[in-house]
Amino acid sequence: MHTMMGKWAPPLERSRMVSFTYAGSQIGTVASLLLSGVLAEHLGWESVFYFFGASSILWYIFWLCFAFDSPNNHPRITEDERLYIIHAIGARSEVEEAPLPWRGFFTSLPVWALCVANFGHNWGFYTLLTNIPTYLSKILHFSLETNGFFSALPYLVSAIIMIVSGFAADSLRERRILSTTSVRRVFQFVGQLLPSVCLVMLGYIGCNLYVAVTLLTLAVGLDGITAAGYQVNHVDISPSHAGILLGISNTFGTIPGMVGPYVVGQLTKDPLGETIPQWRLVFFISAAIYMVTAIFFGVFASGELAAWETPRGKTTADDRAEEDDERLLTDHDLY
Repeated sequence: MHTMMGKWAPPLERSRMVSFTYAGSQIGTVASLLLSGVLAEHLGWESVFYFFGASSILWYIFWLCFAFDSPNNHPRITEDERLYIIHAIGARSEVEEAPLPWRGFFTSLPVWALCVANFGHNWGFYTLLTNIPTYLSKILHFSLETNGFFSALPYLVSAIIMIVSGFAADSLRERRILSTTSVRRVFQFVGQLLPSVCLVMLGYIGCNLYVAVTLLTLAVGLDGITAAGYQVNHVDISPSHAGILLGISNTFGTIPGMVGPYVVGQLTKDPLGETIPQWRLVFFISAAIYMVTAIFFGVFASGELAAWETPRGKTTADDRAEEDDERLLTDHDLY
């Protein structure tokens, strides 16, 4: 998806396009959590796999019909829109044809900031995704169907916040209230600070049902602010290689998917694991990882084009980024 965004998303529309697109993963989480409990309870656990497997095939058919890798290859786009997108993004054929700058990738602090941010974000995401149903069942004593609804609610809130954050971030950039670098840093930090506070509070409210569900919903939902932070930042740094950068950072982002549930399982595997103090430790660990990784991103992240992304004839990425901003603000007025 990031590879396509590098070719489809004009710089001053990147935040909203990326956040809207990736909000789909949250909507999918909502659907799966809502339907899985109902399907399992009434049709058996096998029906869950049949249903979502069939849904994936149906989605793929739509993808084949409507997805194209660039505006130049789309048969139904208007000529005005095609020219606007191409002109806004700029021609980067020289960059795309050059050898991949692997050394540049792995010696870039902004790239490492993406890796760290991806790890931190996904620690909270995977830990909560895989363990919210257990927490609701063991601590708050929800039934299977009710569990599904309250497990899905935080991700519905997250999808809404992702979309709103994307529009807000682009507005701040377009009005020149904040630079791209500042927008990415602020949205990432706030998007991990607020969930951290909610998780710490969640560790102390005991079995207060309504407060627990509210804090859990906010902890997951407010994380959606980071969609306008690290999530889109790959495209800021290198539109031509955004997909590769996402692959690199997502390699680190998948580690929490393996380690996080194991850590939670170890902390909650014995009878004491069904007590609030053990879950408090789970929440505290997630909050700490959120904050440490958010600070790292806030210090080292950048919203400017990387040096390897600068076409020949441009002296620095700063010059190219400044020229792009000037041109795009003019384009917005023209179109």
